[in-house]
Formats: sequence, structure tokens, C-alpha cells
Amino acid sequence: MNHLIKFSFFVMILGLYSCVSQKKFDELLTERVKLEADNSELLDKLQAANTKIDKLEKQVSQLSAETDDQSNSIEKLETDLAALQEEHTQLKTYYNNLLTNSGKLNRDLAEQQE
Repeated sequence: MNHLIKFSFFVMILGLYSCVSQKKFDELLTERVKLEADNSELLDKLQAANTKIDKLEKQVSQLSAETDDQSNSIEKLETDLAALQEEHTQLKTYYNNLLTNSGKLNRDLAEQQE
């Protein structure tokens, strides 16, 4: 019971010191409402920004995978090109040899016909 009396006395004294004018109360209430609205707006912007970040991170991941695929394709194409260039060089050599041999065969044939 003694504690209840002390608590009631404490609340009463606290109530006397916490009295504010109606004008000050209205100003603080208006400020609180404005701050809550600002907070809500900022939370919405934060959520939108986080959504955009998630979307951009997914795009980065996709683009990274596509870049890796393109790099692999380029490496394969470069290897294929090198093989084709080597084959082209070999075929050109065969062609030149055939031309040279063809000329010899024509001369030999012409000599035999004489």
C-alpha cells in the first residue's frame, strides 16, 4: 500500500511538471504528424530503392552470365578461325603444287606428242 501511495505521489508530481500549453501541444502534435508522414514517405522511397537495387543486381548477374557465354563463344570462334586459316594455308599449298605439277604434266605431254 505504501508503494502505491509513493507511486501516486510521483505520478502527480510528474504530471505537474509535464504540463504544456495547448499551443505548444498543438505545435508538437503537428510536427509529429508531419514527421510521421515524412517517415512514411521515406520508407516508401527506401522500399522502392531496395526493389530497384534487387532488379539491378539480377540484371548484373544476367549480364555477367551473358558476358561469360560471349567470352566462351569468342574463344571457340577464335580457335575455329585459327583452324580454318591453317586449313586454308594447307589447301593453298596443295593448289600451288597442283598448278606446278599440272604445268610439268603439260610440258611432258607436249614433249611426248612431238
